[in-house]
Amino acid sequence: MKLIFENWRQYVKEGKAMKLKLPQASNYEGNWEDTNIGVAAKDVVSPGPLDPWVVPKIAPDLDITSGKVTNSAQNFALLLDKLAEFLKMPEPIITSGYRDAAAQRAAMLYIWQSNGGQEDAQKGLKGADNRGSQRIIDLYTECATKGACPESAPDTAERLTVLWEENVVKDVTWEKGKRVPAVSGPGWADALDLIKIDGGISKHQTGESIDYGLLSNSCSPGEECHIKEMLNYIEDYKLAKFDPIDETGSTPQHWHITVYGITPEGMQFLETPNSEITPEPPSRKYGTEPKLGPSPRWDDLPWKPVHRKED
Repeated sequence: MKLIFENWRQYVKEGKAMKLKLPQASNYEGNWEDTNIGVAAKDVVSPGPLDPWVVPKIAPDLDITSGKVTNSAQNFALLLDKLAEFLKMPEPIITSGYRDAAAQRAAMLYIWQSNGGQEDAQKGLKGADNRGSQRIIDLYTECATKGACPESAPDTAERLTVLWEENVVKDVTWEKGKRVPAVSGPGWADALDLIKIDGGISKHQTGESIDYGLLSNSCSPGEECHIKEMLNYIEDYKLAKFDPIDETGSTPQHWHITVYGITPEGMQFLETPNSEITPEPPSRKYGTEPKLGPSPRWDDLPWKPVHRKED
C-alpha cells in the first residue's frame, strides 16, 4: 500500500502499469513465469475538469494487496494472469480493486460526470433526461439484478443522482489544467452516507469485485478484447463462479467482475505449471473456430494429467 500511495501520481501521469504481488500468489510460485499482477489507474482519471476531491480518491481503487480483497477475487486475478500466459495473450491489467465508501463515491461521481451527468444537470435535465443519472441507475439496477450489488443499490443510485442534480455546480468557468468541482458541498458530503447504506452499494466495498479497463488493457472499440476472450474461457471451462458486468459501453470502458469462488477445476489449473500443460492444437486455439463447447467434460480439460507433456 505504501508503494501505491507514493507512486500513483507518477503512474497516472505516465499512463503506465505497475506490478504488485498478491498475498495468494505465493501458493502458485513457479507455475507461470510472472505471478505479479499488473495494475494501473489511468482508466479512472480524466484530463478534463474533475472535482478536486475526486482525483486523490482514485488511488485506493488499486488496493489489491492489503488483504481487503477476498481470496477468491485474488485467485481470480491470478487465474486470468496465468491463463493469459497459457493462451499467449496480453497480460491483464487490473484498474480497480477494493474501494471504501469514499473511493466508491469518487468513482461513481466520475462515471456520472463522464457520461454527461454534470453537463445535463447544468441544463436543468433530471432523471431519465439526464444521461449520467440514467447511466448510474441502469448500471446499479443491472448489478443488483445479477446479485453483484445489494438489493437496495438501484434506490441508492437514484437518490445519489437526485442529490448530484440538485447540487450541481452550474456556473463553471475553468482554464485548461484547472480542476473545478462537479457538485457543491452537500452533494459531496451527503453522498457518503447514502453509499454506506447496507454496507456499500458495490461489491468493491466487500473486496469481491475487480475491474479490467479497456484503456489500460489496450482494447480498441469494436474488437473482441482479450479480456472478454479469457472471461469466456473461464466460463466455458467452469473455472470460477463469477458475474461479469459489461461496462464497455460507458465511460470509463471496463469489465466489472464480481467473484464468488474458484471451482475445483480452476484450482487445479492454478496449481498445475503451465510448462506441464500441452498447448491446445491450432484448430482449437481459443477465440477461433471451432468454438469450444460450453460444457466440456472433465476428461477433456487440457490441464488434466492425460494431457500433460510428461505422464
